[in-house]
Amino acid sequence: MFTDLIKKRRSVRTYSDKPIARETLQVIVDAVFHAPTAKNLNDVELFIVEGKEKLEELSTFRKNYAGHIARGQAAIAVLSDTEASPGNNRQDACIAATYILLQAADLGLGACWTNVNSAFDENDQPATIKLHEILGVPDKYNIETVISLGYPLNEPKPKVPRDMEGKVHWSKME
Repeated sequence: MFTDLIKKRRSVRTYSDKPIARETLQVIVDAVFHAPTAKNLNDVELFIVEGKEKLEELSTFRKNYAGHIARGQAAIAVLSDTEASPGNNRQDACIAATYILLQAADLGLGACWTNVNSAFDENDQPATIKLHEILGVPDKYNIETVISLGYPLNEPKPKVPRDMEGKVHWSKME
C-alpha cells in the first residue's frame, strides 16, 4: 500500500557491501519513465554510476554531505535537458528523483538524495561544474540530484512525521 511505502521510506547513508543486481536497477529506471512530466516533453535522463572507484570520485563533487555516495553500490544522477523543456526541466527531474526514492524503498534498498544546485566543491565553485566534469555531461543538462543506492547496513528508524500545525490551510490562510 502506498501509505505504508511513504511511511517506510527514509534517507539511508550507510550501506552493506551486497551488490545491486542490474535487474533491480532496471526496475528503478522503469519507474522513472512512468513519472509525470510537464507537457510530456520527456526531458529527464538518468546517468547510472556503478563501481567503487567511480562512486568514490563522484562523492567528491561537493565539499561535504556526499560521502554516502562512495559507500553505496550505485548512484543515479538525475539529469534534465534544459533545451527540451526550459521552463519545466527542474520540476520534472525532481518528480523523477522522487520516483527513484520510492521505488528503491519498495525494493528494500536504501537511498539518499544529494543536492547539487546550491552546493559548492572544495574550491568554493558551484558543485554542478565539477559534477558535469566527473560525469562528462554536456552543459545543456541540469543535474538536479545524485541519489546513492544500496542495501541498508542497519534498519532505518521509523520516521516521525513533521508537525503540520500551521502548515495546512483549508480554503484560506489565517
